[in-house]
Parts: sequence; structure tokens; C-alpha cells
Amino acid sequence: MKMLFGCFCLSPKQRTAKKTEKTLDYTRNERIIGTVNRELAPRLGNQGLENEMTAQDKMAKILEVLQSGKTVYIQTALRVTKVSAKDVAKFAAINRPLFKADTKSLYISAGNRYDCIDFCKITAI
Repeated sequence: MKMLFGCFCLSPKQRTAKKTEKTLDYTRNERIIGTVNRELAPRLGNQGLENEMTAQDKMAKILEVLQSGKTVYIQTALRVTKVSAKDVAKFAAINRPLFKADTKSLYISAGNRYDCIDFCKITAI
């Protein structure tokens, strides 16, 4: 073998040698072959999308948890917001809802605007 710039080079005999083809052992790989060859529809399924909560359901659940005396934490990529029943009462006193929901999305009040919290982790403690 010759070394050229830190790489191994093949000798002429190794370059012309024929590669032996291995046959596939079906009995040993039957489980793998069966998994790859099955239909796509059962594998994909609905992926739990039929059980996804609507924005109104999420808001109702959050408000229910807050009324029971627990604290809700809303976690984004950058920060965690702690929401308690006291916070909801403060916003209700100024006639501004803390949470808003439309047909698809759930929002939380942030200053003069509302931020979408659809993809945030929501934890009740």
C-alpha cells in the first residue's frame, strides 16, 4: 500500500478484485423484511390527531385548573410564565381576558397584544 497525503490507496490487485455478493438470509431477516414491506396506512395511522384538543377546550381546562387553586406554567423556548388564579382576577378587574381562544389558536395576554401559546408546554402544579 502506498500512502498519499494521509489517505490509503489500493494496490492494483485490490482495485481489480471482484467483490463477492452475499445472498440475503430470509429466515434471519424475515422480521425486518416484513416490517419494511407492510402497508403504509396502518403504520402512519391518525397519529393522535383525532384526539387533539381545540383551543376552547384548552382554555376551559386551564381555567378549571386555575379555579381549583393550582398554578399553571406556560413554557416557551425562551421563558416560563407562571399563571395563578390571582393573575386571572387582576385581568378580570380591568376587563381584559388573560386567555383568548379563536377557532384554531389559544393566546395569552402580553402587554398590549396577545401571544399564541399553541405549541408551548403547559404544566399545572
